[in-house]
Amino acid sequence: TIDHLRRRAIRGVGGEEEDSIGMLERVAVDEGTPSQVFGLRDLGERGSDLLGEALITFLDEAFLAGEWQRLQVVELLLGQGERNSHVARELGIADESAVAGIKFRALKRLAHLAGQAQGGHLKDEISQAVSEGRMDLDLAQTWKRVSASCPHRYWWARLAQGPVGEGLRDYLRFHLDRIGCDTCQATYEDVDQPVGELEPLVSRLQASTIIHLRQKR
Repeated sequence: TIDHLRRRAIRGVGGEEEDSIGMLERVAVDEGTPSQVFGLRDLGERGSDLLGEALITFLDEAFLAGEWQRLQVVELLLGQGERNSHVARELGIADESAVAGIKFRALKRLAHLAGQAQGGHLKDEISQAVSEGRMDLDLAQTWKRVSASCPHRYWWARLAQGPVGEGLRDYLRFHLDRIGCDTCQATYEDVDQPVGELEPLVSRLQASTIIHLRQKR
């Protein structure tokens, strides 16, 4: 099973080489025996869970560090499956190699986080596979399933009030307008109330955020 997965390319990382792969090569995959199929499915599901945890941790780190451009680049590359050249043009990054560097470091960090997870032998396979870009895991699908980049409700309440930094505001608007996250759009509309009505909610969100951060430590 592991050897089979190693021979298949990782999906959802916006690889430039995809254009050269013919349609027949993409669909002509040997499905194997029923037991192999179920084994692959089980490994894929457990691997997706580990990868989802690594994604959330990675994005939390970038968010707390205020690395807003990095978040936008990674969300377009891994969450949306866009190509390096497209991301560079969209975000106004003159050097496309800078985008490639962000992707490389993101995958390296994800591999490290997956290697630290509780997963026995599987975590090592996921870690090595992600770092080498050869695991049959769909990063974009996992990203959406775990809502990896969705900011905490507290930040949408802050945006509704107005007093947020320019970088944070730009990223939140990017997540709403460019990514089109329906969940966060609903959250933002829910907290976009007159300030007087919002203050009790903000206080509760601040308290819950502090508790959440302490538990993560």
